[in-house]
Amino acid sequence: MEWVLDGRGTLQGQLARCLRQSVQRAALRPGERLPGSRSLAEALGLSRTTVLLALEQLVAEGYLEARPRSGTFVSAGALGLAAAERASPTAPCRPKLSSAGRRLARELDSLRKSVPARRSGIEGSAELDFRYSLGRAADFPLAAWRRALATTARQLPAGGFRYPPVEGSEALRGALAGYLRRTRGLPVNEADLLILGGSQQGLDLAIRLLLDPGDVAVLENPHYPAARLALRACGARIVAIRADASGLDTGRLAARSEAIRLVHVTPSHQFPLGGVMPLSRRVELLSWADERDAMVVEDDYNSEFRLEGRPVEPLASLDRAGRVLHLGTFSKVLLPSLRLGFLVLPAALRSAFVAAKLVADQGRALLEQEALALFIRDGSFERHVRRVRRRQRERREQLVDAVATRLGSDVRIHGASGGLHVVLELCNETPRDVPRIVEDAAAAGVGVYDLAPYFMGRPRFAGLLLGTASLDGPQIAEGIRRLGVVLRGAR
Repeated sequence: MEWVLDGRGTLQGQLARCLRQSVQRAALRPGERLPGSRSLAEALGLSRTTVLLALEQLVAEGYLEARPRSGTFVSAGALGLAAAERASPTAPCRPKLSSAGRRLARELDSLRKSVPARRSGIEGSAELDFRYSLGRAADFPLAAWRRALATTARQLPAGGFRYPPVEGSEALRGALAGYLRRTRGLPVNEADLLILGGSQQGLDLAIRLLLDPGDVAVLENPHYPAARLALRACGARIVAIRADASGLDTGRLAARSEAIRLVHVTPSHQFPLGGVMPLSRRVELLSWADERDAMVVEDDYNSEFRLEGRPVEPLASLDRAGRVLHLGTFSKVLLPSLRLGFLVLPAALRSAFVAAKLVADQGRALLEQEALALFIRDGSFERHVRRVRRRQRERREQLVDAVATRLGSDVRIHGASGGLHVVLELCNETPRDVPRIVEDAAAAGVGVYDLAPYFMGRPRFAGLLLGTASLDGPQIAEGIRRLGVVLRGAR
């Protein structure tokens, strides 16, 4: 029999594929003996090692069988195996999702369809993209981070050859606890901390552990859509309560009669409107939670970027009853791809959260955690925060100036006191007009994003969400100029 290799891939792979196809076409039949490995190697111009490896692979797959002192034969079950591989199912499999899976699929599909830029395929393609999740590579301290990684890799402890602690690296929890005490006034030690794969994992854990299907949870309106997604997947009943220039309206919350179990809140910089919750509302929220036996998830997603005045004291630092779960992330201040966040947990919840996280991932990658611990301990992290905060303040000022010059009284800015984004309220437009404005801006090379998906129900006003971290001053000015042209053309 003459075999011809097809020239695709390694010689070993070519020979294995050639022999496999010969069996599938019945050119080689069950029980038939193959030529010896030396004969095959000579006939095909291959090394004997290559032939032996190809034969071993087909023995492992079940096409061939090796008989001691007799040779290699086509397996008795080879035809059935070949027939099964050639067979196609009569109908595609339709796996049955759980009720949580169906809820999640519906909500995610609805969320995707509600974002005009994604629906039209323009997201990320604009020349001047104000997308919130983007950052600038020039802002990242690459040299310092490389040094931390290299040092950590050289000094990788013996624990690096075991599964990492589910709670997170002891070094990272210790360094992070010190940072939170210094910068946020949180009375925290390493035992209070759970290291996460980003803040979304913390949201998911909190919702799954604190809510049963049908329980009532509160979201700010507008709010962070991924929190809504996590609540829907759990089967929670969501009550959306208005957020204004001072964050969640705690007066409206107190007036609700439902048995509310959980509140998700962004008090340091309301997402997306940017309001800072004053002390009076913080105290009122904690008193309400204590009276109603409710829990509060404090999503502190970007405290590092408070651009005016000192950061306001976190809810968790005021909490005396163990009602607050303080959620933080390194995605905004360092890298989204790092996928590291943390929860500060009340003592009564630690064991349940550690157990749930063990089920989910058995711990995060140790190298990055140890490198981040070193990055915090040697002062690189806080130097980076100060540098990026200064640059972000400059970008914010350039944006505010450009908006005042180019857009004037046509818009109102929300959330310029901090964070990595602002909201532009379009005073002369309606929410129905915004998708067309987004499309026209994209055609002009500017990526801006509709605020509507962040509301539950009808948006209170026409708005655009603009991320400010990815562009420099001239790019911001040019993007706002082009947006002004689009808005004037819309009227």
